[in-house]
Amino acid sequence: MGKAFTKLFIPIVILVISVGCGMTENDSFKDESILKMKKSAEEYIFNNYEGIKKVEVEEPFRNEMGAIKVEGLVNGRYKFRVTVNEDFTISGISKSEGFPDRKE
Repeated sequence: MGKAFTKLFIPIVILVISVGCGMTENDSFKDESILKMKKSAEEYIFNNYEGIKKVEVEEPFRNEMGAIKVEGLVNGRYKFRVTVNEDFTISGISKSEGFPDRKE
């Protein structure tokens, strides 16, 4: 019983530790969803901030807490990160210093 228990116990412990340390499958999105998330981020920036000439967005990703994030650059200079909801609306933004002012 001792050897059989050890042979099963060690793989189970390794599995539990691996899952607990964040070794999970990489989230991927469908191409259509990626385009919608990027478009939503771009439109949000153009519609809500002054002086926007150019918006560059990167590929969406899920953060450690499971939220969908899109990062990008405005006017080739200012960084931003938006949180995208499952329905492709934007629920929050973080901006670098000097980011253009919000429209009134």
